Amino acid sequence: MIRRILNILTITVLPVIMMVLLGFAVEENRKLPCNQLLVNVDYLNGHHFITPEDVKAKVENSVSKIEGHQLPEGKLGQVESVVTGIPYVEKARVYENIDGDLNILITQRQPVIRIINAHNQSYYLDRTGSMMPLSPDYTARVIVATGHIHAGYSPLVNLLEEKDPAEISTNERKLRELFKLASFIETDPFWNAYIDHIYVTQTGHFELTPKNGAHIIELGNLNQMQEKFNKLMIFYQNGLARTGWYQYRRVNLKYSNQVICSK
Repeated sequence: MIRRILNILTITVLPVIMMVLLGFAVEENRKLPCNQLLVNVDYLNGHHFITPEDVKAKVENSVSKIEGHQLPEGKLGQVESVVTGIPYVEKARVYENIDGDLNILITQRQPVIRIINAHNQSYYLDRTGSMMPLSPDYTARVIVATGHIHAGYSPLVNLLEEKDPAEISTNERKLRELFKLASFIETDPFWNAYIDHIYVTQTGHFELTPKNGAHIIELGNLNQMQEKFNKLMIFYQNGLARTGWYQYRRVNLKYSNQVICSK
């Protein structure tokens, strides 16, 4: 009987004691001054829009008295708001460790295409379908789109947002198509390494330029996009592999079941 009572006490009381001790430790840790501010930026995708030094300076300028001072409740939220407000940050985690360090872990936004519109305004579209501004210190090596593009920069645009087709403007519709095309190219290792530039014609069709500049690829619209790229790959393997990459000036994929070339 006594053993049963002890088991019940262990199950019910011990977790409560542990939670009290943990809460006490956390509260005592809050009373300690911040040892140092540590910033870690995820560079796994090769982009360097921001540096730890940039983030640290931004935080220190916006949220005063961090290193060497206590961090009262609410201060971590302020720091997180400052960091996530940086236009190149996708998400951030802010926390204190047991040593009294304030840690900031940052994941950068990942651009898929750079837009240079007809008014010479330039910005990126990232993987979430949102616009992001250019950086004065770093240029991402992504596919570039130019030509008859009239949409300007707006941080409020989300190209993945579901909308009634009637509510989508002509300018946004063209951006959605460019985002779809660039995302397709990026996810294919060959096309991502091969295609360098997208040009939007006056009729709204797409022309692609390879990095070797061998010819212009007339893609047309995005109808049957996968089939068009499959057709182009077969043409490269069975045609240009024998005749040479610079045999033709233009390669037209607009028509079903055929590739039309012109010199």
